[in-house]
Amino acid sequence: MRKLRIVFWLVAIFFAAGDLASKQLVFDSFRVRQPEAIETAERHRENLADQLRQRALDLRHPELARLAGEGKLDEFAQEAAKTDLEPLADAARQIDRITPHYEPDKLIPGFLHIVYARNYGGVFGIGQGATVMWLVFGAIAVCLVLVFAYRQEGSPVPMQVTLGLVMSGAIGNVFDRVAFGYVRDFIEVYYWPGQAWPAFNVADIAIVVGAGGLLVYALFFAPQPTKNKG
Repeated sequence: MRKLRIVFWLVAIFFAAGDLASKQLVFDSFRVRQPEAIETAERHRENLADQLRQRALDLRHPELARLAGEGKLDEFAQEAAKTDLEPLADAARQIDRITPHYEPDKLIPGFLHIVYARNYGGVFGIGQGATVMWLVFGAIAVCLVLVFAYRQEGSPVPMQVTLGLVMSGAIGNVFDRVAFGYVRDFIEVYYWPGQAWPAFNVADIAIVVGAGGLLVYALFFAPQPTKNKG
């Protein structure tokens, strides 16, 4: 049983570390090779923040105008929401999420591209904007997988591997949400000319493969309960 714990944690740590390292490497590479994209995004962000500051002044909210002028858009959104100015709060959130537009690396043109994408939603971009909800959901998922894994200590090694994969994906994406407020995605696959699947990362792959493995195990390999013959 102790060996099975080791398998679970080795898989979880290995793939979580691989996920975080790959995202950091790709995002740093884009920043180094295309610095002009960062400058363009910052100028755009500053222009929109200045418009937001002017709007706050027109509405006679000097504190909001100060926050917008200082670029503290997260605080601006919080204060605007408190004063029933939800449209301004939404505008501040959108400005704060402006992402540099980097040219993708086309590993296989028209099929597999490496991109720079910030995901404020769930797996494969589901539920954009619900950052707090997905953070809570991810934390709960980590706890549930951990509890389930320890209750399945007597299960075969393949099941421990699939559980470790799910855990690694949950850890990788929860870390991103805590550290950055979004998940870093960089893999873009086209399934039809001009039509791409939402960008994803190694953590998403681990979750899908792990969940698929658990489903296959449950359907075809899990021990069937024996029926008592009366």
